[in-house]
Amino acid sequence: MQESLNLDNWRQLTREQQRQLFNQILLYYVNPLLQIGQTDFVTLNFAGERLSTLATWIQGERFIFIPGQPMVNIGWANSAVQLDWSTFLEATTPGTTKLKTVAAVQDYIEHFTSTAREATFAPSLVAERALPVDRQVRGLYQSVTGRFVGDQSFFHQYQHELVTALRPTAEALNPFITDSITEQVTPHLSIRLLEDGVHYQVCELLPTTYGQLKQRIEQRGFDLLMPAEWEYLANSGQTTLFPWGNQLTAPGLFKNGFNLEFSQRQTAYELTDDLGVLKLGPAASSGNLKIEQLLPRSAYYQLPQTVTLEQALTAQQYLYRKTIRVTFD
Repeated sequence: MQESLNLDNWRQLTREQQRQLFNQILLYYVNPLLQIGQTDFVTLNFAGERLSTLATWIQGERFIFIPGQPMVNIGWANSAVQLDWSTFLEATTPGTTKLKTVAAVQDYIEHFTSTAREATFAPSLVAERALPVDRQVRGLYQSVTGRFVGDQSFFHQYQHELVTALRPTAEALNPFITDSITEQVTPHLSIRLLEDGVHYQVCELLPTTYGQLKQRIEQRGFDLLMPAEWEYLANSGQTTLFPWGNQLTAPGLFKNGFNLEFSQRQTAYELTDDLGVLKLGPAASSGNLKIEQLLPRSAYYQLPQTVTLEQALTAQQYLYRKTIRVTFD
């Protein structure tokens, strides 16, 4: 099973074999107290190659299985690639910048990106979407039927608050349709309409420190991503500066090649399991060069910003993404 879950072997399996292995992962690696929902096949775009894998719902949150890689290259080194560096001096608008030469741009990129290195990526179930740190997913709610799938004790405690928040307005032509409410925050809940237009993801709002957040997710059998894992996933397994390549033309993609969503808000960091490594975040400088504005979208981008175990984290500034590593230690 261990070798079958690595990329080179996984791509050779039939869909039926993939499903059988995936079911074993759910059986042995997912906390039995968590409810598993619908499972379906999805297609990844792994460095230009289409790859079949599976995704499932765990306690109201969608996870995608990413096959393992015994050795991956991550991080950035200018000397490792051949680029037309002159294009990196292109500006978006007239203005000022301290980056006047190609050498200055190269130094800037290397200063604010992680160093080139090798790492191992274990087969993993990875949350499709990062959440603000104050949100803990408790389940899915179907507003028409009133059915809740997830933590039932939580639902009974906050059922009235949930139903009241999603109650149709008097002006609604059809009182059973609530899809105009795409997101709602109440004193205890965060409620977000999913893409199917029927189900709502329901989260409990819990003020948190880094230490409390990590303890909560570990108690349920999850982990935060390690920095190397985060970079590999954010860059869709590629070695380019950006997930879309080495060009300064950013497509308006909502999901990357691994079908994972990454925030485009340049005010929020995504946490890793290393207190000293935060990903994403604001631009390192306010110049008018395209590279200054786009570098935060590089998987390797890294400001010298840290958090502490006891530090209170705000939902506006910090996100987190859960993972389940399939290891055989």
